[in-house]
Amino acid sequence: MAVAKSYGVSKIIAFDIEPARVEFAKSYCADDAYVVPKDYSGKDSFQFANEFVKTVLEEQKLPYGVDVAIDATGAEVCMQMAVFITKPHGTYLQAGFGKHLTLMPMGLMAAKSISIKGTVRYGPGTFEDAIDLLARGKIDIAPLITATYPLTKIQDALAAQISREGIKIVLINQE
Repeated sequence: MAVAKSYGVSKIIAFDIEPARVEFAKSYCADDAYVVPKDYSGKDSFQFANEFVKTVLEEQKLPYGVDVAIDATGAEVCMQMAVFITKPHGTYLQAGFGKHLTLMPMGLMAAKSISIKGTVRYGPGTFEDAIDLLARGKIDIAPLITATYPLTKIQDALAAQISREGIKIVLINQE
């Protein structure tokens, strides 16, 4: 979100299943953020994703959808939501890793002429761009780092990560 904002994205909408992360997203960079319910109330994931996204687009006054949707979760329903929220001729970027095989609305992707891209985190120039953004003060990563642990406390760090405490946990090679 911070990188998108630093490059001039005019509106950022975030989604998460955890209310604390949604609140963090709003306080950090998102213009708005939504808690996605874990229970679809008997609906299949496609129906839920479509209905949830329609409500968001109406609320955000974006009748055609968004230019770019990025899924960083790899969760099937989130990937489906990203397709539903992307406007015709928009771009869908898959950055999160999930199941090897996933049900996706391919007919809708084709009908909307969505460009699909994938990434495995780091590409050519990634580190240079990140360093440049930090050096110019375009992004602030300090709010992201919510805990640090020395390597001797790696079990505590893993337990905190598993329980989803905080945003980013950093391991340091010293006490």
